[in-house]
Amino acid sequence: MSCFMLSAAHFDAMADYVATHNLAPAGVLRDRGGMPAATAELLRHTGGIMPDGLRAYRTVVGAVLHAQNKRSVCARYWATEADEFPVYQCRRIAATITPQRALAAVACYEYQACETSDFEQTLASAICRMIEEHALAALRAGEPWGLDEEHVRPEPLV
Repeated sequence: MSCFMLSAAHFDAMADYVATHNLAPAGVLRDRGGMPAATAELLRHTGGIMPDGLRAYRTVVGAVLHAQNKRSVCARYWATEADEFPVYQCRRIAATITPQRALAAVACYEYQACETSDFEQTLASAICRMIEEHALAALRAGEPWGLDEEHVRPEPLV
Protein backbone atom coordinates (compact mmCIF):
# COMPACT_ATOMS: atom_id res chain seq x y z
CA MET A 1 0.00 0.00 0.00
CA SER A 2 1.18 3.52 -0.67
CA CYS A 3 -0.01 6.86 0.57
CA PHE A 4 0.45 10.47 -0.39
CA MET A 5 -0.31 13.93 0.92
CA LEU A 6 -3.73 15.06 -0.21
CA SER A 7 -4.39 18.52 -1.59
CA ALA A 8 -5.47 21.39 0.62
CA ALA A 9 -8.75 21.38 -1.33
CA HIS A 10 -9.47 17.87 -0.02
CA PHE A 11 -9.09 19.02 3.60
CA ASP A 12 -11.08 22.17 2.83
CA ALA A 13 -13.97 20.10 1.44
CA MET A 14 -14.09 17.71 4.40
CA ALA A 15 -13.79 20.57 6.89
CA ASP A 16 -16.53 22.51 5.10
CA TYR A 17 -18.87 19.51 5.22
CA VAL A 18 -18.32 19.14 8.97
CA ALA A 19 -18.72 22.86 9.69
CA THR A 20 -21.70 23.62 7.45
CA HIS A 21 -23.62 20.64 8.84
CA ASN A 22 -22.65 21.62 12.39
CA LEU A 23 -21.19 18.20 13.17
CA ALA A 24 -19.51 18.06 16.57
CA PRO A 25 -17.15 15.24 17.56
CA ALA A 26 -18.35 14.87 21.16
CA GLY A 27 -21.01 12.25 20.33
CA VAL A 28 -18.70 10.18 18.14
CA LEU A 29 -15.95 10.27 20.76
CA ARG A 30 -18.41 9.24 23.47
CA ASP A 31 -19.88 6.44 21.31
CA ARG A 32 -16.40 5.07 20.68
CA GLY A 33 -15.54 4.70 24.38
CA GLY A 34 -14.36 8.23 25.01
CA MET A 35 -11.25 7.81 22.86
CA PRO A 36 -8.87 9.50 25.32
CA ALA A 37 -6.16 10.21 22.74
CA ALA A 38 -8.64 11.77 20.28
CA THR A 39 -10.26 13.79 23.06
CA ALA A 40 -6.85 15.07 24.14
CA GLU A 41 -6.10 15.92 20.50
CA LEU A 42 -9.35 17.88 20.24
CA LEU A 43 -8.47 19.81 23.40
CA ARG A 44 -4.97 20.48 22.08
CA HIS A 45 -6.35 21.91 18.82
CA THR A 46 -9.16 23.91 20.40
CA GLY A 47 -7.74 24.96 23.75
CA GLY A 48 -10.60 23.20 25.53
CA ILE A 49 -13.47 25.08 23.87
CA MET A 50 -15.19 24.51 20.57
CA PRO A 51 -14.21 27.16 18.03
CA ASP A 52 -16.76 29.92 17.61
CA GLY A 53 -17.99 30.36 14.05
CA LEU A 54 -17.78 28.32 10.88
CA ARG A 55 -14.41 29.70 9.78
CA ALA A 56 -12.72 28.82 13.07
CA TYR A 57 -14.29 25.36 13.11
CA ARG A 58 -13.31 24.70 9.47
CA THR A 59 -9.74 25.71 10.31
CA VAL A 60 -9.50 23.30 13.25
CA VAL A 61 -11.04 20.37 11.37
CA GLY A 62 -8.85 20.96 8.31
CA ALA A 63 -5.73 21.24 10.48
CA VAL A 64 -6.54 17.96 12.28
CA LEU A 65 -7.07 16.12 8.98
CA HIS A 66 -3.91 17.62 7.47
CA ALA A 67 -1.81 16.70 10.52
CA GLN A 68 -2.93 13.04 10.47
CA ASN A 69 -2.35 12.73 6.71
CA LYS A 70 1.16 14.11 7.24
CA ARG A 71 1.79 11.68 10.14
CA SER A 72 0.63 8.83 7.90
CA VAL A 73 2.93 9.72 5.02
CA CYS A 74 5.88 10.09 7.43
CA ALA A 75 5.04 6.72 9.02
CA ARG A 76 4.85 5.01 5.63
CA TYR A 77 7.93 6.68 4.20
CA TRP A 78 10.18 6.96 7.23
CA ALA A 79 12.77 9.08 5.39
CA THR A 80 10.16 11.81 4.85
CA GLU A 81 10.43 14.81 7.15
CA ALA A 82 7.23 16.45 8.40
CA ASP A 83 8.53 19.90 7.49
CA GLU A 84 8.69 18.88 3.81
CA PHE A 85 4.95 19.52 3.53
CA PRO A 86 3.35 22.93 3.13
CA VAL A 87 1.53 24.38 6.13
CA TYR A 88 -2.22 23.95 5.80
CA GLN A 89 -4.15 27.17 5.30
CA CYS A 90 -7.91 26.70 5.44
CA ARG A 91 -9.91 28.24 2.61
CA ARG A 92 -13.63 28.68 2.11
CA ILE A 93 -14.95 26.58 -0.76
CA ALA A 94 -17.53 27.63 -3.31
CA ALA A 95 -18.82 24.17 -4.25
CA THR A 96 -21.49 22.35 -2.29
CA ILE A 97 -20.21 19.05 -0.99
CA THR A 98 -22.90 16.41 -1.56
CA PRO A 99 -23.24 13.40 0.74
CA GLN A 100 -21.89 11.21 -2.07
CA ARG A 101 -18.83 13.42 -2.53
CA ALA A 102 -18.31 13.56 1.25
CA LEU A 103 -18.29 9.76 1.42
CA ALA A 104 -15.83 9.55 -1.46
CA ALA A 105 -13.60 12.14 0.24
CA VAL A 106 -13.61 10.13 3.48
CA ALA A 107 -12.74 6.89 1.69
CA CYS A 108 -9.80 8.51 -0.10
CA TYR A 109 -8.68 10.34 3.05
CA GLU A 110 -8.69 7.21 5.20
CA TYR A 111 -6.61 5.35 2.63
CA GLN A 112 -3.99 8.11 2.79
CA ALA A 113 -4.16 8.70 6.55
CA CYS A 114 -4.27 5.19 8.02
CA GLU A 115 -0.56 4.34 8.06
CA THR A 116 -0.10 5.17 11.75
CA SER A 117 -0.76 2.36 14.20
CA ASP A 118 -3.15 4.56 16.19
CA PHE A 119 -5.31 5.85 13.31
CA GLU A 120 -8.54 4.35 14.65
CA GLN A 121 -8.02 6.25 17.94
CA THR A 122 -7.30 9.65 16.33
CA LEU A 123 -9.53 12.67 16.12
CA ALA A 124 -9.18 12.49 12.32
CA SER A 125 -10.76 9.03 12.39
CA ALA A 126 -13.60 10.34 14.58
CA ILE A 127 -14.15 13.18 12.10
CA CYS A 128 -14.40 10.62 9.31
CA ARG A 129 -17.05 8.69 11.28
CA MET A 130 -19.03 11.93 11.81
CA ILE A 131 -19.00 12.68 8.09
CA GLU A 132 -19.99 9.12 7.18
CA GLU A 133 -22.85 8.98 9.68
CA HIS A 134 -24.26 12.32 8.53
CA ALA A 135 -23.84 11.60 4.80
CA LEU A 136 -25.46 8.15 5.07
CA ALA A 137 -28.38 9.60 7.03
CA ALA A 138 -28.77 12.31 4.39
CA LEU A 139 -28.83 9.69 1.63
CA ARG A 140 -31.45 7.63 3.50
CA ALA A 141 -33.70 10.64 4.21
CA GLY A 142 -37.21 10.05 2.94
CA GLU A 143 -36.61 6.41 2.08
CA PRO A 144 -38.86 3.75 3.60
CA TRP A 145 -37.47 1.80 6.55
CA GLY A 146 -38.72 -1.50 5.22
CA LEU A 147 -39.33 -2.38 1.61
CA ASP A 148 -42.48 -4.13 0.47
CA GLU A 149 -44.07 -5.00 -2.88
CA GLU A 150 -45.05 -1.39 -3.46
CA HIS A 151 -41.40 -0.32 -3.36
CA VAL A 152 -39.80 -3.08 -5.42
CA ARG A 153 -42.64 -4.46 -7.60
CA PRO A 154 -41.43 -8.06 -7.70
CA GLU A 155 -42.18 -10.21 -10.73
CA PRO A 156 -42.25 -13.99 -10.90
CA LEU A 157 -39.04 -15.62 -12.07
CA VAL A 158 -39.62 -17.38 -15.36
